Amino acid sequence: MSITLIVILLIVFIVLWFFIVHTFDITLIKGVIKAIKGNVDLNKEELKDAVKRFLENRSLNRAHKLYFWAVTTIAGGNTILSFARGILKVKQGENTYQLDLLYDNGIPVWAVLILILLITVCQCIFLYTSAKRYKADIISSAAAIINDELSFVPNQDWFRLKTEKAISDLGRSIDLSINFTYEYFDDALASTCRDNRITKVFADDIKELYIGFSREREALVNSIGEELVQKIEVIITEIRTLLTKTAYDGDEPKKVVDDIEEIDNLLLGCIRDQKLSYSDYKFTKIHASLGKVRERTDNPWIQSMSSQVFIINGQGGCGKTHLLAKLSSARIERNLPTIFFLGKLITDMENPMSQILTILDINCKKETFLKALDAYGQKNGRVLMVVDGINEGKGLSIWKSHLLSFINEFKPYTHISLILSVRTISDHNWFSKFITQQQFPSYRHRGFEQNTTGAVEYMFRSFNVPLSSWPLFKREFTNPLLLTLFCRTHSGEKTPPKFEGKLEIIHNYIKHFNERLAESFSYSSQSPVLQLALKALGREMVNENNRWLLKREKVIVLFGNVVGMPQRKDAYLDALVDEGVLNENEDSEGISYSFGYDTIGAYLKGEVLAEKVPFEQLTNQSESVLEALTDLIPQYRGKEFFELPRPAANFDFYDDYLVDLFLKGLPTRTNLTSGGVRILGEIFEAKDYNTIINVIVNNPFRTDFPLSVDTLDDLLTPMEMAKRDEVWTQAISTPYELSGSLLNLAQWGWSASPGMLQSIDKESLKNVVHLLAWSLSTTYIELRDKSSRALINILKNEKDLIIDFIKCFGLVNDPYITERVFAVSFGCCTGNASKEYVTAVTQLVYDIVFKEGNPPEHILIRDYAKCIVDYSVTLGCGINYQPELVKPPYANVKKGVYVPTDEILKYELKYDQVEDKQLLTAQNNIMHSMRTEYSSRGMYGDFGRYVFQSALDNWSDDIEQISNFGIKMIFEEFGYDAKVFKGFDGRHSSWERYGNKIERIGKKYQWIALYRIAAILDDNHYGEEFDRSWNVPTIYHLRRFDPTIMMNPDIRDYTTSLPAYRVPEYDMSFGTENEWMMAWKKMPPISHYLEYKNKPDNWICLHAYYTVSSISNDDTAYPIERELWSFIQAFLVDKEHRKEMCELIDKEGLSGRNSTENHETEYSYYREYYWSESYKTQIEAHGYTECEYNAGRRDTLYKVQPSYLLYDISEYADASINSSREMILPSPYLFNGLNLRFSVTDGVWLAEDGSVACYDSYWVHGGHAGLFFRKDLLLRYLHENAKCIVWPVLMERMYKPGGRTYWPRIQVGGYVWMGEDGVLHHKFRSYEPTELQKKWKKIQSKYHKLLRRGRKKLVEKGLIKISLHEQLDMLSEMGDYEDDND
Repeated sequence: MSITLIVILLIVFIVLWFFIVHTFDITLIKGVIKAIKGNVDLNKEELKDAVKRFLENRSLNRAHKLYFWAVTTIAGGNTILSFARGILKVKQGENTYQLDLLYDNGIPVWAVLILILLITVCQCIFLYTSAKRYKADIISSAAAIINDELSFVPNQDWFRLKTEKAISDLGRSIDLSINFTYEYFDDALASTCRDNRITKVFADDIKELYIGFSREREALVNSIGEELVQKIEVIITEIRTLLTKTAYDGDEPKKVVDDIEEIDNLLLGCIRDQKLSYSDYKFTKIHASLGKVRERTDNPWIQSMSSQVFIINGQGGCGKTHLLAKLSSARIERNLPTIFFLGKLITDMENPMSQILTILDINCKKETFLKALDAYGQKNGRVLMVVDGINEGKGLSIWKSHLLSFINEFKPYTHISLILSVRTISDHNWFSKFITQQQFPSYRHRGFEQNTTGAVEYMFRSFNVPLSSWPLFKREFTNPLLLTLFCRTHSGEKTPPKFEGKLEIIHNYIKHFNERLAESFSYSSQSPVLQLALKALGREMVNENNRWLLKREKVIVLFGNVVGMPQRKDAYLDALVDEGVLNENEDSEGISYSFGYDTIGAYLKGEVLAEKVPFEQLTNQSESVLEALTDLIPQYRGKEFFELPRPAANFDFYDDYLVDLFLKGLPTRTNLTSGGVRILGEIFEAKDYNTIINVIVNNPFRTDFPLSVDTLDDLLTPMEMAKRDEVWTQAISTPYELSGSLLNLAQWGWSASPGMLQSIDKESLKNVVHLLAWSLSTTYIELRDKSSRALINILKNEKDLIIDFIKCFGLVNDPYITERVFAVSFGCCTGNASKEYVTAVTQLVYDIVFKEGNPPEHILIRDYAKCIVDYSVTLGCGINYQPELVKPPYANVKKGVYVPTDEILKYELKYDQVEDKQLLTAQNNIMHSMRTEYSSRGMYGDFGRYVFQSALDNWSDDIEQISNFGIKMIFEEFGYDAKVFKGFDGRHSSWERYGNKIERIGKKYQWIALYRIAAILDDNHYGEEFDRSWNVPTIYHLRRFDPTIMMNPDIRDYTTSLPAYRVPEYDMSFGTENEWMMAWKKMPPISHYLEYKNKPDNWICLHAYYTVSSISNDDTAYPIERELWSFIQAFLVDKEHRKEMCELIDKEGLSGRNSTENHETEYSYYREYYWSESYKTQIEAHGYTECEYNAGRRDTLYKVQPSYLLYDISEYADASINSSREMILPSPYLFNGLNLRFSVTDGVWLAEDGSVACYDSYWVHGGHAGLFFRKDLLLRYLHENAKCIVWPVLMERMYKPGGRTYWPRIQVGGYVWMGEDGVLHHKFRSYEPTELQKKWKKIQSKYHKLLRRGRKKLVEKGLIKISLHEQLDMLSEMGDYEDDND
């Protein structure tokens, strides 16, 4: 064998070996990977890296090293070198020497080759036998790669990334920075978390319920017995337990509703058994508190906790997407796991969940995905998945097939919640049926319906749209989309937008949307593609006589005929569906389309019809189209719809209908034809009062209509009160369209900002004022109170308008109106800092009421007018008046007010003598309601006993004869006629003295009679002592509506710059119950209670009360509740007495809250504080501003000044509020000492430079109340007046074992003081006696008992003599000691 052949064979063999081994390795790798991953494609780069790493590991294998070393050694030492020949040449000078070298070790070549072959075979055998181990290594490596690719491990960054991207994909249609307040947003957020946020939502209502019941418990026991009270107490405790958890299961709301119904049934049973009455304060207080909890529980968001799925529906553009985007964003900001997903991205008919995973870039199985979300939710709080707009785009057909199965996929995963939103026009669709059939909780979002006025003003400001010169409460603007589009259309304009009719709003909307589509589909925004496309659809619908639906194929064809239409007509159509301009509908015949907004569709069809279509075809349309035609026909034909010629007499029945449509469409008409003017004139001439009132009420700001507010003035002013009540008051006092329109107007006037009011045309604003003034005659209490508040807000900065208001309505012959005219005037004066304004109003009021020396016999009119004059005097206004004419008595001769019962019996109808029972009821309601206690005519009426008699009971008058005087006044002077008012009074009769939403006309006259008689009696008895020492002046019984408090919820001028009260943080989970109670020293630093640092100012808290509670998480039947409350109040004390007062507090203690503290007052109006007669006689004179400080059994011998006063406004006195409210005011020493003044914002007081000096946190921020004073001003006052501040502080800890009525507790207290250096010092101690103190107390008790017994024996034996008073005291003391022994 030649050497060359041997070398070639060896090289070939080695090459083949490498090829075989590497091919084997790679084939093995690919086969394993393919076996594991199936049809899933791995990333190529990752596969290449895996193979590379594997081969590198193989090359380092010991067997390979050994194999190559053996071959190299054998080949190198015995093969190649065996035949090597070396030539060595050496040159020396010119001579060259050559040495030939030949190496041969003597081993035959064939032997070397055989040896190499044997070694190679051994290596192959080794590889074969090791294949299993190599395969396991390969599988492990490949599986790791595949797991990394196919598993899903979420984190908060992933949730944030996906949600923020989805929200950003919404584009310009959603701007979360423009965000009008959603009333139930806190409820919505809490319901998705199911944690202690729910507890915070219910905290105030639960506190009110619990405290209210505790206060009334003893009185309830006396009325209904201990057994029933205990039952109620157990149920209330359960309600409290259910709503004060840290984690909620979801079934709590239903249990709470059941508990409330059980309490209501128990109380109603007591009413049936006559143990309680509907008017009983004990019942009304608890019933009202339960009602608030029930109302909150009935909130759809709270109700949604009972289900894993919650569905939100509503019309297109109503704000569903904005709400859910805001909710998702808020959760992400709080690090709560949230996925916000756009339903329109689901476009295929396959399973929606699979498409969601693909869009979210998730490659694992859906079960793996959901399981991972569930595990994350269990650890980090519930995961919320929001799918917005499931029937947008092509979603209608997709979700109809997959919705239920999609929802069911979430069922096994209890830590995931699902919210779906869907666009609906009405309840007549498959989706509404789906909700009903499957009984999923749902909520219909209604846009800005609750506060259109506030939303409109907010959006105008947000988009930089100048405020309009017409009141902004258009019905179209309840839709956030239309309002947003209107604002975008006029954004940046320098002049306010003019009044726009519906057609103009629609055209602007379509134009704006066309501009957005032009950007998306790359055509000129000047090309009216969308306008032409929609017009083509409207024309086709008219031509085919098909009112709404067009097939998809037909729509595409029509789009193809539109000039400038993009090539992607399908995508263009889908964009219109997504926007809501078109609706997609699917049935057995395929997909068809209708207009998404009924109003837009009606006007687009109407434009086609209005041009030249004959009358008979016009009338064959839907009502929405007919409404549009009423607006469009005058523009196209110059005549009103009802004026068009009829082809035959049988069309005459349309006359009244078309006139009604004309009247209904007046609010959106920009002008009238001569025919429109004529028909309004005919209505007035016919004295069609209902129609006249409807037109005026629904067009309050229009001055260009023949029927306007001026017409109403001319109509109502000359009428007698009874006739006006027949024509006007009854019409506006029912909870239907008219009162609804007036309530909307009142709400607008109440919440409108000064800027908006300044921008409105004065003539229009005057019309609004006059209409609201006439509304003051109503017996719909909420409308009357809100109209009053609206008038105050509108007029407080409008001097000319308020002068006109007083002149026009101050002498109207309806005391219900005139009373509120002067109330409004008083509120406006106290809300305006201008002396010129106050002087002008005061002078006019004085001239009308007092100047002639015979003010109206109405106690409230006199009171309001006197307050106006007194306030003007305190301001130093230069009014021309005689002070003696403003002071009582206002009549020098006593007036008779007695009427014998015989004179009024003729008005009491006999049941068997009157056939008209409705008339009998209406008239006898007055007779029965006016009965006083011990009346000779029978059982007293609630009004007669608890209102009429209670208010007039200061003197020993014959109250029954006075009541008879009132009855005679009602029928003979006021002109009450049961024939006229029987229907209305029959519908609104009630035996309750307070709380009626709508009262009878007869009840209105009862109130007027009461106020008149009270004025007469005040004059008759002026200067006389009251019969009872505890009585107060009559006026303070009758003051209800406070006009000096603005109560405007939209005014929050200082929210951003003032810190909100925060409850200090406590460790509520420490140790056992006893350990936790005794660990009171583990309290937050005292600065957390009293000092708030908020640059540039520091604030000191002068008064606060709060409660903190927690429920144990164990599964026992009766979980244990821990509760902690703290009460702090500050007193101003002379420096020299500070130490003594602190020592008194420390020694005597505050246990049982038995120290000095101020309480709410009922008799002064809010802005009467510090200056009025009622303030001086009812607050200062009762020691609320300065008193000796009492702690335990000791008083200070010096006086201190509480740093605060309390004010309370009741929901029973003012129907414009939903619940009673308390306010904390600064003391008069701080107020006057620092020259503070009231701010326009309630609960805020200003320094001389206009900066905020003091505020009640509740009235600025809501939540907990706390009186805050600016520290620099406070220190200045302390320095200038040589004062210190001392805070008595009382805290209590208790735990409440379920099922027990005794709750262990411990009280801790002490003091904090601050001098003019601003440093806080404190000392606290426990009031729980030690064992030694308990023993010493027993010894003292026994010692005193022995002394008293000895003294008693001495008295009995006549050895000592004591007075009768001392004998009674001794007997009382001995009785107490005997009780102690029992």
